[in-house]
Amino acid sequence: MLKLIGGLMIVFASGWTGLAPAARLRRQLALLEQLDGALSLMRAELTSSLTPLPDLFKKLALSLDGAAAQLFDRLSRDMLSQPLSTPLHLMRKNLTPLRLEPRENAILLELANALGCYDLQSQQRMLDSAQARLRQAEERCRRQLDTQAKSWGALGICTGLALAIVLV
Repeated sequence: MLKLIGGLMIVFASGWTGLAPAARLRRQLALLEQLDGALSLMRAELTSSLTPLPDLFKKLALSLDGAAAQLFDRLSRDMLSQPLSTPLHLMRKNLTPLRLEPRENAILLELANALGCYDLQSQQRMLDSAQARLRQAEERCRRQLDTQAKSWGALGICTGLALAIVLV
């Protein structure tokens, strides 16, 4: 009986290890989709009413959920409490908890560097560019998830079964 329980634990642990990268990719894809939506809302707000950045970030935080909402809420609070800090500095400080790939971090940092520094048309161009690059990152993530997620899960379970057979 103990061998059976031990074997099941090995299979479960190996399967979990195989499925964990797929879960990470799903979380990253959801976050990228949220950020894409945030950039659309940001562009609309800037175009229609030239909303100041702390208020814009607060609106984004209220209209989103999850990690993206937390990011924009922290940005809003930090901009109000540290008025001399730049959006770039605050974005750099608040990006770490998102655990994005360096490529996606660079997109958001470039955008933060342009926000509030240029005229409306230049900011719109930067938003469009950032959004296009985020969509490419979404597509890469989606392709990787489609091609590798099932393989990782199957590999983890098969490795667990092989270990259970050998050890039990």
